[in-house]
Amino acid sequence: MKNITFTDSKKRIWNYEIPFSITCTVSGVVKKYTSEEYINKKIERFDGLDNLRKVYVSRDAKKAAKKAAAPATEVKPVVTTTEPVVVVEAPAEVKPVVDTATINLFADIMMKKPEMLALPEPLPIAKKDKNGKYRNAKGHLISEFNLKNFRLEEQISAVA
Repeated sequence: MKNITFTDSKKRIWNYEIPFSITCTVSGVVKKYTSEEYINKKIERFDGLDNLRKVYVSRDAKKAAKKAAAPATEVKPVVTTTEPVVVVEAPAEVKPVVDTATINLFADIMMKKPEMLALPEPLPIAKKDKNGKYRNAKGHLISEFNLKNFRLEEQISAVA
């Protein structure tokens, strides 16, 4: 281990060891840094080594928080127009498209098999890397035995 003494812009002296270990306050993951310039820059930015240790959040935790805070659906802008709005009146009597016998038959089937109403869980996507191997979203290698539990990227692009 190497001891480093750093004097910040406010003429304060900070001592630390390389590799510099710091724990993320969000995820609890311990990160180790060996770049003296990077550590000095972080000490300056956080106004001291004590504050850095108190409030440090790793890049992975920031990405996860940003992903969790992102809206689930895309928000489309509302288009306004200056053209007049035409109101169409509905006919007085609306006839059902499906007869009551079909509705009753469908209701009976749903009562006997309610699992038909549940949507299937989507399978995670597997992407092929440059070596022809398949990897999951985290970049982990997927065995050929496990490929049946994934949707292959080629299958998705072929459907679209």
